[in-house]
Amino acid sequence: MARRLTDNEVIEVWKTLVDVQLHFSQMEMTTRNIFVTIVIAIIAGVGFSISEGISLGLGIGVSAGSILSLIGVFVTWLFYFIDRYWYHRFLVGTGEACGPLEMYLSSVSPAPVDLGMKIGARSPVNVGCGSPYAG
Repeated sequence: MARRLTDNEVIEVWKTLVDVQLHFSQMEMTTRNIFVTIVIAIIAGVGFSISEGISLGLGIGVSAGSILSLIGVFVTWLFYFIDRYWYHRFLVGTGEACGPLEMYLSSVSPAPVDLGMKIGARSPVNVGCGSPYAG
């Protein structure tokens, strides 16, 4: 039979889950910062290749700007996938894991412990494409 955790142990578990949420949030922001840097570099490369008339010697005179633009589309899709379907899912999962702990802590605490629940309730954004984007 499993031992029941003390209130202090539950608080430590909650703190760990909040630290994990912070970690995934930082990972998302780092990924987005890298994406912006790469997109700016690709746009600069496209502009430079167009202004200089650079083309690839593939026998048909393909513009380097066209190739870089296609690479930019692929990179955008890749970063979107990583952000939305990878790190964001981890972040949402840790938020959901905090819910029951916060409900328990709120029931035994004089002050409400509901940070994760409040953030989760305020997070969904309606982007005009049907259901709210919540992860």
